[in-house]
Amino acid sequence: QYKLTLSTSTDDLWAMSAPSWGHDFHTEAGKVSTWTLAFRNFTASRLGQTIAGATMDPSKVTGIGVALAKTDMDGRPNPHFGDGPFKITIQGLRLV
Repeated sequence: QYKLTLSTSTDDLWAMSAPSWGHDFHTEAGKVSTWTLAFRNFTASRLGQTIAGATMDPSKVTGIGVALAKTDMDGRPNPHFGDGPFKITIQGLRLV
């Protein structure tokens, strides 16, 4: 289970002053997949804690990342997380 993370911070990203926005997606080894992740379904968090009721303005996105997530977008442990190796190949990404 991976997580696509969006940042809306205008400050230094390491300052952690703004929440990050995450959305889970699952992969299968050797299979090409396509996901549609709606902005309205991204979950806000700061320092690993979910922020209830937060809304994201997609026009404010300043950064993007992909991670093998230790927790899911609701803050629960990811049952697929563990020691490597792991690999993901991204052939394209489009924010609409």
